[in-house]
Amino acid sequence: MSAIRFRNRIYYGIKPLLPSGFRLSLRRWFTQKKREQVRHLWPVAPGSEQRPSNWSGWPHGKKFAFILTHDVEGRKGLERCRQMMQLEMRLGFRSSINFIPEALDYTVPVELREELVQNGFELECTTFIMMANFTGHGVNSPKKRPVSTTI
Repeated sequence: MSAIRFRNRIYYGIKPLLPSGFRLSLRRWFTQKKREQVRHLWPVAPGSEQRPSNWSGWPHGKKFAFILTHDVEGRKGLERCRQMMQLEMRLGFRSSINFIPEALDYTVPVELREELVQNGFELECTTFIMMANFTGHGVNSPKKRPVSTTI
């Protein structure tokens, strides 16, 4: 097992036990460390300002594109989804929402899921990937529930 995978396995195993303030501090520390490692590439890699050959450009003549994503990491985040959806819709945006219900013990209400999809938001559920890759629980683990009961 690689060091990164081992680190992630430990982190996601104890994450539900950690206070949110501590998790935020840990993410800030990790982000700062990562920035130092990629400062020569990020935020914009040299050469990325050039158009790839044979590329016609962004749709409707736009000059750039960006992607909005949100990780819903708990019940508090779940409760804020409609507010976030309404804000983005007022501003003309649509995002990809990544639910992580199984690892954090919440269920996404069907009504919320349908409302988000009807309004053009993309939904993802990475629970199985996280559980399998980071905590070591396989697909047949007793901790698993079918996606249909999760999202």
